[in-house]
This record gives sequence, structure tokens and C-alpha cells, in this order.
Amino acid sequence: MKVLPFKVIKTAKESFLFQIDDQKWFYDSLHQHPEIQIMYIEKGRGSVIAGDYVGNFKEGELYIIGSNQPHVFRSNPEYYDESNDLKVKAKHLFIHKQLFGKEFILMPELKKVNYFLDESDLGFLVEGASKTMIIDLIESIEIKEGLSRIIGLLEILQHLSDCATLKTLSNLRANYEKGSEGTRMNNIYSFTFSEFTRSIQLEELASISNMTVTSFCRYFKQRTRKNYYTFLNEIRIGHACKMLLKNDISIADAGFQSGFNNLSYFNRKFKEIMHITPGEYQRSFLKEG
Repeated sequence: MKVLPFKVIKTAKESFLFQIDDQKWFYDSLHQHPEIQIMYIEKGRGSVIAGDYVGNFKEGELYIIGSNQPHVFRSNPEYYDESNDLKVKAKHLFIHKQLFGKEFILMPELKKVNYFLDESDLGFLVEGASKTMIIDLIESIEIKEGLSRIIGLLEILQHLSDCATLKTLSNLRANYEKGSEGTRMNNIYSFTFSEFTRSIQLEELASISNMTVTSFCRYFKQRTRKNYYTFLNEIRIGHACKMLLKNDISIADAGFQSGFNNLSYFNRKFKEIMHITPGEYQRSFLKEG
């Protein structure tokens, strides 16, 4: 497995691609493409990696994935179970930064749009009141043709460039991995997603990376700006959050089933990452339900 160079296919009759995914799970290999991706998740839950960002996605969220930013939206395990009828659905726009040409995008009137396109390399989660309007515009693209379609895209970019509630996802810009180095990083991610519920030793990661432990630690820190166990704990806490949404599970069980063998350590790491305790998190969601 590696960071796959994903080919976005559009016809000669369109300058950008509008795509709907309606299936059992999302494309779940770490991949990248030169197009900026605007992704509205209509259905589905799981884990997301974008650059050095690790988190969870859910229905109703709107993401911006930067040009050539390694990313993956990995559906929760239950979506891979063919015995249920769970499905995911997302609507995407794939656009090149130079879609309109250099002279057009540098027009004074498009200064904010140009700045947004440059900053999109880091990836964003769109929040706040403007998200609903942007989602409506994305959905309207499906039925538009010709110049109306281009105008619709410009409206989306205008609202995104004016949006004051964009949450930056990654701290990394450009210099993304390709080839054998991309393969190595994806092997690390894949191994972690498969094994995070048990104790993981650095020697294991070093082995699958064909490195010494010291070299692996330095390699991972250089590419993600965090040490491996910080990354692992983020994956574990993300899983614990899903577990805590179930009425019949205790905080201790959520921690143990997420790879923590010490309750006090789980509580401490949960608050460090989520900024509230596991109990507060569980009560807030169960109350909403």
C-alpha cells in the first residue's frame, strides 16, 4: 500500500468535476490528487487523515482537501459488514487551482478567493452558519449547466473565501510523500488503524518501516510534527468517542476497548485531546439523544 496518485476523471465537456459517492464505504487508501477537493458528507462516519491531521468525520460535515494533500476517509468497521444496510454518501467538487487561468484568478476582485485557494493546501473543516449555504450551492451544481455551473462554482469559492469559521486541519504544506516513501507512511497508518486496540511497540513500527527505532521516531516526527504515541492516542480517543455514544458501555470499557489498559491514563489523555472528561462527553451526547 502507498499514497496513491488518484486520477480524477472528468469529460472534455466540463472544466471541473462534480461527483456523488453513494456506496458501502469510502475509498479507504491513503491517496492524493492535484485537484482541490470540496467534500460534503451526507451519510457516514469514520476516521479522517489529512496531512498530519487525524480526526473523525460524520454526516453533515464539509471538508476542503488541499491540492496533493495525502488524505483518507476510512469508514467505521461496521460499514464493511455486508450483513447490514449501512451506506455512505458524499458529494464532491474537484477543481484545479489554475482552473480559470492565472490572469483571471489574480484580478483584484478575486484577491480573497486566490488567498483561499493558496491556504487550502492545509485542508479545512467548514463550520459556522455559512456551511449550510455552501452545502446548498454544492447540491445545486448537480442540475446546472454551462455558464450557470461556472457561476455556481464561483459563488461557492466566494462564500468559502469569506467564511470566518474555517478550521485548519493540517500543519504541513507541500513536500508530500510519493513513491516508496508514500508506501512507508501508508503502511504505518494502515498498521495503526488495524492494531490500535492492543499494545503497540515501537519495534513493530520500525520493522514494517525497515528502520531502526531511533530512525523511525525521527522519520515520523519530521513528517507529522508529532511523535508516534501522540498519533496513536488520537486514533484511540477517536474510537473511544464512538464507543461512549452507546448507552450500554461504561467509561472504563470504552477505554479498554480503545487500547488503553489504565483508566486514569485514559481519562487524562481523553481530556488532553477532547478538552472535556469522558463522562462529560458521554453525558452531553446522551442528553442530546
